[in-house]
Amino acid sequence: MHLHFLLASLVGLATAMGSPGRGADASGTLRGVVRDPDGAIVADATILIQHWELKDGGLSHPVPQREPLVYTDSRGRFSVQLPPGVYDVFISFPIFSPSAEQVRIEAGKETKMECDLRPSAFAGYIY
Repeated sequence: MHLHFLLASLVGLATAMGSPGRGADASGTLRGVVRDPDGAIVADATILIQHWELKDGGLSHPVPQREPLVYTDSRGRFSVQLPPGVYDVFISFPIFSPSAEQVRIEAGKETKMECDLRPSAFAGYIY
């Protein structure tokens, strides 16, 4: 009986406290839009996000990400919640050269980015 009460109390406490780092302001939002050279939106572009740890004021090493890929929607937009930190954002779509940008995500804030993809040197080749 006492064991059941103790387990129920621990489960209730854990539920009330929530997961660590999952509070409303524990993450930031990265929002972006991807366009082609003419300014048209690029739907289904691939967004790869690589997180870097900060140690002693500098970047140390890449940290494995939880979500390997994000894709732009039908309006060329993407949005993802991320823990605070520094990220490399790689954007790719066939016939365009990949693009890379580094962004800093802050807790409770929104970071916006716009990416204009450029044609790949191989885009003119038809096989």
